[in-house]
Amino acid sequence: MDASERRQQEELRTRLIEQVMTAQEEERARIARELHDETGQSLTALLVGLRTIEESTTMAQAAELAQRLRGIVTQTLDAVGRISRGLHPSILDDVGLAAAVTRHVQDFAHLHGIALDLRIDGLDAEPLPPLVQTTVYRVLQEALTNVARHAGARSVNVRLVRDETMVELRVQDDGTGFEPGDGRRLGLRGMRERAALLGGSVEVESQAGVGTVITAHLPVRGA
Repeated sequence: MDASERRQQEELRTRLIEQVMTAQEEERARIARELHDETGQSLTALLVGLRTIEESTTMAQAAELAQRLRGIVTQTLDAVGRISRGLHPSILDDVGLAAAVTRHVQDFAHLHGIALDLRIDGLDAEPLPPLVQTTVYRVLQEALTNVARHAGARSVNVRLVRDETMVELRVQDDGTGFEPGDGRRLGLRGMRERAALLGGSVEVESQAGVGTVITAHLPVRGA
């Protein structure tokens, strides 16, 4: 039995590693699309604008074009900052999970025009292990990305609660929902794989026309 259990555990570990590698590649592809669609387009607009300034016949015309380009640069800097935070949430290293979650939720609400209610409890105790913090943050990112892409929601509630043994993240929207058989399209596999590697879980409840609730449970220790 011990040998059989060890084989099963090794097979599970191998499968999880493969799934995580797949999720990483999918995440890289998403970031590449964002760089191409947003940053690439902005840089192209800057290039065209600079050429137009070179061909300007008056200082007033050049100044007006330069002002427009300043706006493009500001938008590009915001986009690069958001993509950078997606690659590595450095705010986790600086001020911890609560501040990182608050910042991401505020950015999401501003970017997509969705009313968002956030409640955080229990994170003022000792800091969570870095891997737990990163996993919570990534699950939140993916859940809110799903809301923006698929839900058509007007409002979202986010709850992050910690006790002595467990961290619970709950993201609830009032969007269109989906049938259980359609859950694969929402990228739920990546969330579940991240949680499973820490001994946790991700549960999804959804009803068409009502909305979706995604709940992640992660052990604080012993993952």
